[in-house]
Amino acid sequence: VYSCKPSDNGVCIEMKIGLLDTLGKIVLPIQFDKIEWIDSVFITQEKNAYSLYSLDFKLLLKDYQSINYINTNRDHILLKKNNQYGLINRDGKYLLSMEFEEIRESKYMHGYYEFFKNGLWGFASFNFTRVLEPFSPSPNLFQRDGYFQYNDDKKLWTVIDSTGRIFLKSPIEMYQVLSPSRFLVTKYDREEGYQRSISDAFGNIITDKIYYDIWRVNPTTLIAGYDASIHDASNLKKSAKWILLDFNGNKKNEEIYKSLLPLDDTWIKSWDFKGNLKVIDGLGNDALGYSIEDIYKYSTHVYKIKIDGKYQFLDLQYPQYISKKYDNLICISENRFGVQKDGLWGFIDGLTLKEIFPVSADQIACFKDGIASVKMGDMWILIDSLGRVYSKDAFKQTALLNDGFAKIERNGKYGIIDKA
Repeated sequence: VYSCKPSDNGVCIEMKIGLLDTLGKIVLPIQFDKIEWIDSVFITQEKNAYSLYSLDFKLLLKDYQSINYINTNRDHILLKKNNQYGLINRDGKYLLSMEFEEIRESKYMHGYYEFFKNGLWGFASFNFTRVLEPFSPSPNLFQRDGYFQYNDDKKLWTVIDSTGRIFLKSPIEMYQVLSPSRFLVTKYDREEGYQRSISDAFGNIITDKIYYDIWRVNPTTLIAGYDASIHDASNLKKSAKWILLDFNGNKKNEEIYKSLLPLDDTWIKSWDFKGNLKVIDGLGNDALGYSIEDIYKYSTHVYKIKIDGKYQFLDLQYPQYISKKYDNLICISENRFGVQKDGLWGFIDGLTLKEIFPVSADQIACFKDGIASVKMGDMWILIDSLGRVYSKDAFKQTALLNDGFAKIERNGKYGIIDKA
């Protein structure tokens, strides 16, 4: 509700606003220039003074220069008083006391606030489980691999942990933490492109050469590329030679590869200069003993390789688990793979990679709740997860339902059967 003093022409001037409940009781007096309801609090303005009221109209804070929500979740409120900033939650509890020259959402770290005091910046996560008191001369702070890094006015990069402990000072930028004493660092030059190397905690380069590419494969292995140039239609500068390194920059072996690409954190796809593709481990050992056309990872232990135009499944950790070669596959469901050879279909076990239903069906439907259907000639039969036929009859059509049920058609009539 509001009141005003009318002017000579009937226009309302000096409007004052208050709150009235549904019983006609004034719960906030008609004296404010503005009342804003945001979620569970009221923010009032009277001249240049702002106050905060709770849901039940209890005065929480008064006489501030400004009171505003600071984040999109609208659960933290930014206060300003005597040109100092603080942060509270909607209940009026202080999260950051009124002592900072600036508080804002972080520019570079999602889920963090940054705050400024006496020439230094500090940082806090939105849930305030991680708070760094003002320590950094620069607000340009990045979070990487559980560490924080920033560069100061002297263009010196510093890497710290969540307590503010310094791990690295380097004139070139850190882009990945290998360990508390080893860091991948990089700088970019317009003429030379990327220059990557390994640094110790004192910023000293420990690699014997500068690489165009260095990437971590796992906790003990790096791949590094050099002799970078534009050598294909992509018009991008790419490394022409690759090697395996440990975290001290030492070569894992004497091999030089045309290309290296991590398959996962254990295995690496490697190409030699004749175009042969092999699978190697972090030491450069050949996992298969022969070259292939391609390899894909299907699960934590199963890989699909392409060789001589055929597909084969295998477990690289346990090479004794290997499937036959197939032309294609149709589905992977419930650790059962549908495979095709010479136009016919069957199923293999996703663990042992052995056939549980021979490649003899004209068509198959993927497993669902332990049941699959296969078409033999013009009729469909149902099998269980071990490949055993459990329906006495064949059906014109089948449709797998939930919980081991199936809809079936026979002689133009429909019914539903269970696993029994």
